[in-house]
Amino acid sequence: MDTTTSTVLLTGGSDFFLLTDAAKTPVEKSAVLSMKSGYNLIIDDTSFFYTGMEFPQAPKRKTDMFIRNYLSSQFPAELTSNFAYMKKGDNFLICMFKPDLAENSEVMSVLNRAGRITSPMAIRYGTTDTFVHTYADTSIQSEDGIITHIEKQGQNSPKPTQVPSSSALTVPFVKAPNATLGEYKTPLTVLVLCYVLFVLGLWFRYEYHDNKVQRAQAMLNRIYQQAKVADTPNPYGMLKSKAEKAGGGSSFQTLAVIEQISRAQSERITATSIDIKNRSVVYEGKTSDYAFIEDFRKQLKKEIGKEINLLDTKKQDGGDIAFTLRFQQ
Repeated sequence: MDTTTSTVLLTGGSDFFLLTDAAKTPVEKSAVLSMKSGYNLIIDDTSFFYTGMEFPQAPKRKTDMFIRNYLSSQFPAELTSNFAYMKKGDNFLICMFKPDLAENSEVMSVLNRAGRITSPMAIRYGTTDTFVHTYADTSIQSEDGIITHIEKQGQNSPKPTQVPSSSALTVPFVKAPNATLGEYKTPLTVLVLCYVLFVLGLWFRYEYHDNKVQRAQAMLNRIYQQAKVADTPNPYGMLKSKAEKAGGGSSFQTLAVIEQISRAQSERITATSIDIKNRSVVYEGKTSDYAFIEDFRKQLKKEIGKEINLLDTKKQDGGDIAFTLRFQQ
């Protein structure tokens, strides 16, 4: 049952009531028109002429056409111009609006703003297979979805106060309403928020890794510039060649040191200079906290396998801490 969306009852083609489980409260037509669209609208049975038909599965556009053709062959044109229907298996409940209802422009405005449109008979048809529904001087029988008119039996059927989701009528001649968006508002909002958080998470992860790549690229470019190979077509190849010429059997030690520094350095440390002369390495960098320098020094000691000396630290104007490390290859 829908318990979150307002339910309005229209009786006699002009009188409106706001329905709750506890009461039926009269309400002005202007008040209904000022309500937020998407409400449930129950139209009293006296505003319809009911019939039924049997038709197999078909697309909605063709279903509307077949029902209209069927009605035009069975009833006067003034009854068949505006209708609604509900499908149950291969059977249909067809609700033809009485002319005075469909010709009332204010009532049509109410219909256009409704999320679900139904009637007491449609609610029983949507929730029960076999029953006898009685209203005014009319009794209608449904047997497994097949509709027939019978002689009146017993008292009038009870009037509903809520609208099950299975009891909404398809009304081809009204505008497409906001189909009871209210009941889906919370899960839809949660879904949108989850999607936004997911996208933001991807963006932050991308920014994090992109910054890391840029820092590594900047450090590598500084090494290329110091080795005077930055402007060559293949700076890595030229750096490797220089290392081989300079170091003989230990030609790859320079690149190995750079790799060790890269493994020890976290995203909280930014390299500003790496100076490698003979077997001595001087590393200059900056960070936001003294503790990060100590963590880096300890991790670098594990990678190098030798003592790492902290030569200098200096607090900069922007809040960063510049520092210098030295160690032997």
